[in-house]
Amino acid sequence: MFAGFMKGTALAAVTVAGLFGAQANAAMVNSWSYVLQSEFGDATFSSGTGSQVEDQLAVNWGSSFGSSDPRFNSNRSGIELEGDTVNGAGQAETSGNYNTNDLVNAGLGPSIFHINNSISGSYATLETAELFATLLLTPTSPAGSPLAPIAVTFDIEFSETVNQAPCADPVGPDCADIFVLGSGSLNQSFSYDGQTYYISIFEVTNSLTALDDDVCAAAGAPSGCIGFVTEEGKINEAKFGFVITTRPVLTPEPAAFALLGSGLVAGGLALRRRKK
Repeated sequence: MFAGFMKGTALAAVTVAGLFGAQANAAMVNSWSYVLQSEFGDATFSSGTGSQVEDQLAVNWGSSFGSSDPRFNSNRSGIELEGDTVNGAGQAETSGNYNTNDLVNAGLGPSIFHINNSISGSYATLETAELFATLLLTPTSPAGSPLAPIAVTFDIEFSETVNQAPCADPVGPDCADIFVLGSGSLNQSFSYDGQTYYISIFEVTNSLTALDDDVCAAAGAPSGCIGFVTEEGKINEAKFGFVITTRPVLTPEPAAFALLGSGLVAGGLALRRRKK
C-alpha cells in the first residue's frame, strides 16, 4: 500500500495555496472513516473471434485456447481490479481513515491492473466497461452519523495501438497502449452539518502525466490531455486515491497533476478501447 502521494511540507503548502479557491466558514469534520467498494460491469466487446470473460473483478479477452487468465496466457489481455480485500458481495474493498484537507496522505482506493499482451487483431476486444464504486463515509472527529453512499462518474479513453512504426508513443520495442483521464475527477461535492466538502480523485502511483498531442490524438482525446501509457508484455498498475477538502480544487497544471496524480475512486468508469 502507498502511504501518500506528495512529499515535503513546502511542496504541500504550495499546492494548498495554488489549487484551492475560497474557504467555507461552517464547522468542519476533521477526520473520517471510509469504506470503498468497487466492481466491474456492463462490458461490451468488438466483433471478432476468441473468447471474452467478465466478472466483478476482471474483464479479459483474446484466444480461446489455454488459460482464460491473461496472467498465464500471453494470447489474452485484460484489466483487473484489486482492493485490500474482497467483501461478501464479491467487490474489491478498501477501507481506512482520512483527515480533511490532508494532501500528503490520500484515502486509498483500488488498483487497476492492465495485463498488456500482444494479441491477434482478429480477436474481439474490449470496447467499453463500467466500474461501479460506492464510497461510504462516517465522521469520526467529531463523531457523527454515516453519510449516504457517494458516487462519482468519469471517463477514461483507452487506445490499443498497432505494434508497428510509426508509434504515437513507443515503449521498448512496441507501441504503448494509451489511457487518458477525462473529466469528473475533481470537486464532487457533498454537504454535512452545514459544511460543503469536495472529493477529488487522483492516481497516486505517479504514472499519470501530461501526454504529447499526437499521443492524445491516438486515444481520440484533445490536445493537452492527461493520462498514462502501458507497455506491451507487462502488467501495468495504476493505484487510485482521494482527498476531501473544504475548498474546491482548481484544475491544476500538468506538473501539479504529476505530483497529485489523478484517477478514480467512487464512481463509474467508462473505458473505451479503440483499434488504430
